[in-house]
Amino acid sequence: MTKQLIAVCGITFVFALAFAPTNAFADKKKKSHEAAETASAPVIAESTSSTVDHALGLGLTTYAGNAFSAWYQLDAANSIQGVFSIENTSPFTFSVGGLYRHTLKGDRHNGFHVGGGAILGTTAGTTTITATGVSSSTNFVVNITPNLGVHFTLPHLDSMLFSIDGGPQFIINGGTFTFQANGYSGLLGLSAHYLF
Repeated sequence: MTKQLIAVCGITFVFALAFAPTNAFADKKKKSHEAAETASAPVIAESTSSTVDHALGLGLTTYAGNAFSAWYQLDAANSIQGVFSIENTSPFTFSVGGLYRHTLKGDRHNGFHVGGGAILGTTAGTTTITATGVSSSTNFVVNITPNLGVHFTLPHLDSMLFSIDGGPQFIINGGTFTFQANGYSGLLGLSAHYLF
């Protein structure tokens, strides 16, 4: 599964890289055109109204296993991330959940955030081998996660947003409660999203 995640992240990275130069040159051309217009135009008072900078991103995360992920920027400081994965089909195991993030320092592209989230799903339970075959059961899982992390973009790749998250996890798995305090995965809860 890790090789598949790396391959998909690599493809997403190449896709973003392919479109980044076009956007970068378009922004530079637009800025130079606006600067030329501003130099020749009469001075007018600037508007004080601000616009909300919404963004939707699709990608992958290691937050709930290897999962598909959607990122939505609510405003300049708040975002939500939804995750969904099907880990196995026999027995059927899945995860669905989300995270809320509030940026304490920085902006929507680069910053330090806190928040929280939850994941619901199933995990493989016991496997029983009998004369008639093999039967497997699943356990219901709830994972409540206060969140602490960073999010960032790479130079010339403003459309690719990466985040790393960790923190305490309160897990109920088949009626058994456990507590963990670490990264959300071996890759520290790494998420990669292409922003539209």
